Amino acid sequence: MKKKLIRIICMAVCVLLVTAAVAAAEPDFTSPAYGSANQLALWGSCGQCVWYAWGRAYEVTGKSVPLVSGRSSAKYWIENARDGGFPTGPVPAKDSVAVWGGAEYDYGHVAYVEDVKDGIITISESNYTWDNPPYPCYDVEVGAQYYNGTKDLTMDSFINRYPYGFLGFIYLDEVPETPAAVNERGLDGTYYSGEEVHVTLTGEVYSGCTFYIYHTPAGGDTYLYGEYELDTGDFTFTVTEPGSYSCGFLIDCFGYTYWSSWTWWFVEATYPECSHEWEDWKVTVPPGCDDDGEMTRECSLCGEKETVTIPGGHIWGEPEYVWAGDNSEVTAKRTCKRDGGHTETETVQALMSVIKLPGAAETGLIRYTSNAFTHPAFEIQTKDVTLPALGYVPGDIDGDGTVNVQDVTAFLQHTIFPELYPLEYEGDTDFNGD
Repeated sequence: MKKKLIRIICMAVCVLLVTAAVAAAEPDFTSPAYGSANQLALWGSCGQCVWYAWGRAYEVTGKSVPLVSGRSSAKYWIENARDGGFPTGPVPAKDSVAVWGGAEYDYGHVAYVEDVKDGIITISESNYTWDNPPYPCYDVEVGAQYYNGTKDLTMDSFINRYPYGFLGFIYLDEVPETPAAVNERGLDGTYYSGEEVHVTLTGEVYSGCTFYIYHTPAGGDTYLYGEYELDTGDFTFTVTEPGSYSCGFLIDCFGYTYWSSWTWWFVEATYPECSHEWEDWKVTVPPGCDDDGEMTRECSLCGEKETVTIPGGHIWGEPEYVWAGDNSEVTAKRTCKRDGGHTETETVQALMSVIKLPGAAETGLIRYTSNAFTHPAFEIQTKDVTLPALGYVPGDIDGDGTVNVQDVTAFLQHTIFPELYPLEYEGDTDFNGD
């Protein structure tokens, strides 16, 4: 029973502690911050967003956000704060006042930033739901009815939650580090054409931030060199022109642009004399039969490029020659190596000449010679054809292996009296070999 009682008492204490902690985070509308110390309450603005934000800032930090009679609407708070010596900026911070802008006939809106952690902004505010407290209202209890409590917002939803854009934060305690650009070689670093410059952005970097690079050529006017959307704190760009470069950082909030503290640094992009270490040639435009091509090489040190022309036109292969089946003519042909569809052909007649007659055991030789081609690339062609040996001695009628008087006599007898002296010999009768 005693242990159970102790457990109940501990639970009750824990509940009281938690309740006290929550209560401590809630605004105390009985505090003078919302009444006698609040000029907006004295002006009859109880319940309005400006009344609550001023009171909450005073209640938590003890600091009074500057107010100007006739310009106490939320849309004037950034300007009033700067005039009063309060720092302002685009980066959310705990214990600051967030300000949204108003159009010509709009009042704007303000909220108190209770905390910023892990990309979440916790705010408290009054009259965000446009319940329109009575005006004038000097009653703090009535004004407290328009308190909207706290909300957790991401940066994107925070910026875009009001239709007329976000103007910035009024810092009441610590001023957060605003984005700044730092290059890896420090001030007056020297870079060369084609070299990459590595930039590190310090401070908070949010999606939607834009990084601007400006270039000032020698003796010239500054102009915008490039702008880049960022998601991280590291960035590189390439130096291409001689002169000075500087970096600025801009946060674009729903149509309103808010510059952070400028961090200017300069680099001189000079063109030094280079000893050139050339890479291999690369064909960038292939040549054709009708058009020239190009090839390029690049220096690995400075990036300079050289380009030369590759002459176009046909690149002919070696001619090929084809003889007709009876060797009466020959056709020459050559083909372009760049385009196999491009060919040149020519056909000419051929003449035959006997180089050597065949014998009983010896082969003969016939030579075919083409006429001259009109195309200068084609040459006169020759083709030798071997005649087989006869296998007998011409004129050896009696078959004794020699040509003699008996062979002649037999031939004459057959010629004069064919019926009396028939011959079965069908070979050559050229007895003298002429």
